Amino acid sequence: MDANKKLEGDLKLIEDQSKRYINNSDLYIVKIELDKKDYASDFEIKSLAEELLCSRPQPLSVYVNDELLLLVFSCDDENPHQYDGNHHLIVCKYTSIVLKYNKNLNINVSLVELNSKLKLITYIKWTIAKYTENVIRRLSNNKIDDRLIYFRTQRELIKILEEEHDVKWKDVEDDIKFGSMVRLVKKKNKIVSEYMSEDFDSRYNQKYIKYIFR
Repeated sequence: MDANKKLEGDLKLIEDQSKRYINNSDLYIVKIELDKKDYASDFEIKSLAEELLCSRPQPLSVYVNDELLLLVFSCDDENPHQYDGNHHLIVCKYTSIVLKYNKNLNINVSLVELNSKLKLITYIKWTIAKYTENVIRRLSNNKIDDRLIYFRTQRELIKILEEEHDVKWKDVEDDIKFGSMVRLVKKKNKIVSEYMSEDFDSRYNQKYIKYIFR
């Protein structure tokens, strides 16, 4: 009996050590990846982004494109991390919310921890850049492939897209090219969604930090 209790205690210790928690000083992103082939005809990812933006605790802002959503969170003494920062419980929560919105979606939910505002902006910038590469690939009907993307700058890829595939980049809407950041703001005594769609430029990091952490 004592051996069984010791084994139970050892297994409980292993289980507890396996649980991951967000550091109290860290920012974090809930990353929700979507399989595009599962979209229903009436599925609007921006509507999902706005619903998540109104969930509790409320994200500071949400980045959204047609492949994924990034929900940005921080904490302080008065507003600690939800579920004490338990990775598993947070992932389960947002998986459930998204599937209640559309049960036919195939999704992957994960957490990204970041220990500074600058690193968070850099991560979002990198996400936008990877998404824009996928947009360029799609607009070229996959003629611009991974090898070309790896060895060329974005400016060079856009030039190829325009000269060889007859796509005018400036005519493509910004939210299609870059996705969008969205936050809730108060205007004329109403809470409304405010969108910002642009390619993040490192020279304006403070602008993006102010947008998210207003």
